[in-house]
Amino acid sequence: MRPFTVIPCRTFRLLCTSELTLRIAKGVVEGPSRNLLESVAQSIANTTLLKFPQISAVRVKVGKPHVAVQGVVDYLGVEILRHRNA
Repeated sequence: MRPFTVIPCRTFRLLCTSELTLRIAKGVVEGPSRNLLESVAQSIANTTLLKFPQISAVRVKVGKPHVAVQGVVDYLGVEILRHRNA
């Protein structure tokens, strides 16, 4: 597995394994506001599958640091796996 790249961002912590997915993720995060981490992950996955027909599946993990929840946590996050429709 390739090392991850962390995108510095005030709202989300994104880890990407390639320059191409890094650009997609950055575009989504810097684009219109979304209320749910799931929406951010879904948008990254959809864009990746649309832009790169050679990719058959994509796994996206998005974490948000500094969340207002009880207890001590580094971040809250979501991970999704999407496959291209056959």
